[in-house]
Amino acid sequence: MIRNMIHIVLISALLATTLVLLGFATKSNQLLPCETVVVYVDQRCGNKFIEPSDIEKNVRERIGDRLGKPLEQGSLNMVKQLVEGNPYVAKAAIYRTIDGDLHIRIRQHEPLVRVINNKNQSYYISQTGKLLPVSRNYSARVMVATGNIQQGYSQTVDLLSPADPETITKSEQQLRDLFQLSRIIHNDPFWKSLIDQMYITNNGQFELTPMNGAHTIEFGGLEEAEEKFQKLELFYRVGLHEVGWNYYTRINLKYDKQIVCSK
Repeated sequence: MIRNMIHIVLISALLATTLVLLGFATKSNQLLPCETVVVYVDQRCGNKFIEPSDIEKNVRERIGDRLGKPLEQGSLNMVKQLVEGNPYVAKAAIYRTIDGDLHIRIRQHEPLVRVINNKNQSYYISQTGKLLPVSRNYSARVMVATGNIQQGYSQTVDLLSPADPETITKSEQQLRDLFQLSRIIHNDPFWKSLIDQMYITNNGQFELTPMNGAHTIEFGGLEEAEEKFQKLELFYRVGLHEVGWNYYTRINLKYDKQIVCSK
């Protein structure tokens, strides 16, 4: 019993000492002047919308008068708001190192589809339902959606947020349907490797085009989308195997339990 009590006391003392030392280290870190700004951009997804040098420049311009001095928490919060205000930034971590340097780690939004609306305005929809502007320096290799698309670019649009059926606009609902269909294609390796163009007709129907441009797929609306893809995949693997990809110019999936083709 006594041995156990001594053991507990020693552990408690060790923890208390560690916490005190951490407190001193944190306080000492806060007093160090900040001279260096280091920016890391996660580019594992292959996108290069953000250049670390641009972020560093913006940060230095914003807190230039504070460089060479200790950075208080308010300055760190200001930097975080500045960085996350960039439309390509999905999330940013801002912290001071033990040497007092300011480090910024950034995760980019991943584009899902590029939209060119009926006014020839172009933007991306990200995999999390955000709209991203096009970049002068980089173009992502993703599906392209064109046609009678009314919605323009807006940084406030969130296609994953709940929508009120009574207040949602027709243009936003159209974009939500486009987003959902794009996700279905992107999340299936077979369709992701095959489909690269989407078109919305004047009556709001979807048409898809495979990468080889051999034919047009009349997909219709978003209803029963999974079933439509299932019967199309079966048709590709069995039907077109006999006649070839270029035999038909249009493949219609809008009819229940059947596919109608035309030359």
